[in-house]
Amino acid sequence: MIDSERAWMEYVNSEVAQACEQLGMARQLRRRWTVRETPVPASGTDAYEWKIIPGRVGELPAADPDTEGGFEGLYYLLSVDTREKRFWLQHDTHHVGVWHPGWEIAEYSQITESGWLRGDPRTGREAPECPPSGWLSSHLVALLSKYGPNSFSLT
Repeated sequence: MIDSERAWMEYVNSEVAQACEQLGMARQLRRRWTVRETPVPASGTDAYEWKIIPGRVGELPAADPDTEGGFEGLYYLLSVDTREKRFWLQHDTHHVGVWHPGWEIAEYSQITESGWLRGDPRTGREAPECPPSGWLSSHLVALLSKYGPNSFSLT
């Protein structure tokens, strides 16, 4: 992993940890399903997703009698696009039970920088590698407090 990728990975890990600590949630890092065939050393930050799980240890709720196999999980999913310097938080997506047209729908909030992450050639100010400490975590706390987690079943 090159230095800029390492900086992004450390930044997102730290920001997710801050938000989870503040809200009493757990977290888990995983590689995206679409890059599972790519060797881990060749995977950049964009190849990963952060699961943000309600509850300190990510407890699952009791099985819903309307689902066939119970829950695989309740969690939010954060992904990053380092090139465009934006983040996507998936929330309120429900893929529970037998397949239905609702499985084709997912809800996201996009977190984007407002221009301050770009350099200014007129002044010689270079663009920072990553946003400042606390920027992403404050947005995550606001979104995690506003929206519900995704729910996914075993079926």
